Amino acid sequence: MAYRILLLCSGLLMMFAVFSLVLTIGSVVGGSDTWKGNLILGLCFVTLTTVFLVIGLVKRKAVYSRIETEIAAQLVQHNYVDAKVFAQSAGISLDDARDQLDKRMKTRGWQRTELPEYNAQYHKK
Repeated sequence: MAYRILLLCSGLLMMFAVFSLVLTIGSVVGGSDTWKGNLILGLCFVTLTTVFLVIGLVKRKAVYSRIETEIAAQLVQHNYVDAKVFAQSAGISLDDARDQLDKRMKTRGWQRTELPEYNAQYHKK
């Protein structure tokens, strides 16, 4: 799930943007000539932060819609969601699939039945 890396990078870039803008304020208050460079650097980081954040959120939305589609298809076909089959059809790892299904299990009132080899079935109570 590459969107997580993009969202983490946007947070890191925002940290650099805030640091650059604080340096800009310090340069203006201190009467230094470097305030223009610091301001340009800060605005570049704000722009990069916004770009990374938007791309990350768009990719997250696409992944979540693909996950919801796969869950709905398995519920219609089998009346339960098998974590291993779900992971293969969604194109994610089994660990990520179980994390996503565990998160939805709590909100949707599902039960989990543990299976061998770190697999599980999720079905309605």
